[in-house]
Amino acid sequence: MLRVTCYVLRVMTNPILIITGPTGVGKTSCAIDVLSEINGAIISADSRQVYKGVDYVTNKISPHEDYSHIKRNDGKWIQHGVPIYGYDSVWPDGDYHVARFVDDAKAWISKLWHERLLPVVVGGTGYYVDALLGVSPYSSVAPNPETRKRLFSYDVETLYEMIRKKDSAFFAKIHDSEKNNKLRLVRYLEIIETTGSIASSQIIETILQDNVDVFEVVILGSYDELYQRSDRWVDELIATGHLTKETTWLIDNYPHSRLLLGLLFNTQRNYLTQSLTLEEREQRLKWQLHNYIRRQVHWLRRRPHLRVYSISDVVSGKVVKDITKWYDCLVWQP
Repeated sequence: MLRVTCYVLRVMTNPILIITGPTGVGKTSCAIDVLSEINGAIISADSRQVYKGVDYVTNKISPHEDYSHIKRNDGKWIQHGVPIYGYDSVWPDGDYHVARFVDDAKAWISKLWHERLLPVVVGGTGYYVDALLGVSPYSSVAPNPETRKRLFSYDVETLYEMIRKKDSAFFAKIHDSEKNNKLRLVRYLEIIETTGSIASSQIIETILQDNVDVFEVVILGSYDELYQRSDRWVDELIATGHLTKETTWLIDNYPHSRLLLGLLFNTQRNYLTQSLTLEEREQRLKWQLHNYIRRQVHWLRRRPHLRVYSISDVVSGKVVKDITKWYDCLVWQP
């Protein structure tokens, strides 16, 4: 790639690149392309990719790939020669939450800065990214297995009403994209029951300082385009057997893992226990992903982004070109 000559340098800077977007837009592959031009590493901001043993359904690896180009370690993979921090941090019965992500990410970023490497935060869990940047407050309340078990026995409507009764001020602020997210509602109630209200538990920390330069990339597409890409991915997960294999492994080894309540695994478990037909499984898997993509897009649109790109911008190389132009105009903090 032809590198850009920069005539105006921004001095004394620690850079961070953020790449967000809904499922299936090519965030990680885009980051790997960037890091073929710039020395750095990826930090995964994905609440499911932290779990060991579930690599295909969490999209750490595509359905038709094998592990020949990957070195796997706890908390870090090397994929196509690029380090990725945050993969395989806990087993499926372990706890991982936003407060731990912020702490981990800040440590990884500081390490990369010290080595003069570019941190590239990549992920579809917008809340993780917003918490790291200080855009959204978060709670340090640790997960409580017994509380979660009790709350998960309720349906979404009941959880929503419980929040209204227990913390009306927070209830009025709940975003539409979260109203049907059972995992999120359970977490909110867990915090409320521990501290009395969401507000009393909230903290705001940020990696951003005067000497930090953030380049934030948001990759979006039309809903039709996003749905078509996710549908192809579901078809590939089914055809290659990875969906069945990883779900069965969870059921056999971690039957109480919260992963089995979430995206794709829950529907596949219902299919394996014969409560869904083949056609119902496929329809629900795809609908589930469509709904998740809508929530991701709504979350990303909650605040203005300066740099929104299309999937075609990624394919054409425009995103990588713009990022390298930004990076070439930086001078590292001494």
